[in-house]
Amino acid sequence: MIKATERPPATAHSASLTTKVRVTGNRMSSAFGDAKVKGVPRRLTAFVSRLHKDTTEDDLCDMLQSAGIFDVKCTKLQSRDGRVFSTAAFRVSVSAAQRDDFYNPDIWPCGTELRDWVFYPPTRPISTENSA
Repeated sequence: MIKATERPPATAHSASLTTKVRVTGNRMSSAFGDAKVKGVPRRLTAFVSRLHKDTTEDDLCDMLQSAGIFDVKCTKLQSRDGRVFSTAAFRVSVSAAQRDDFYNPDIWPCGTELRDWVFYPPTRPISTENSA
């Protein structure tokens, strides 16, 4: 299935158009003999918070697998500044194809909060060289 907003016309000026085309492949087998060329499916990464402080990574992975969500990666988060919280928070990664199942509120304990993970660009240290 081709997902495209609009296809630009095939002219010499098409490179200057601002229309973007995005295609996501969906062929699962290597029917064309291109076994060396493989795609990597996208993953959904989320922040899961307000779980009991004794919840472990394995507990959360097992809960998600029992809800039919597989290939789960859970990482329990620790405070960077040493603060102690009364709840636990996790970084959870699953296949993007399972987005609807993952964000289904019926599989989560009452009071649990979920949101997309925010990826910030890395910060560069300020160089003191040549600052005279």
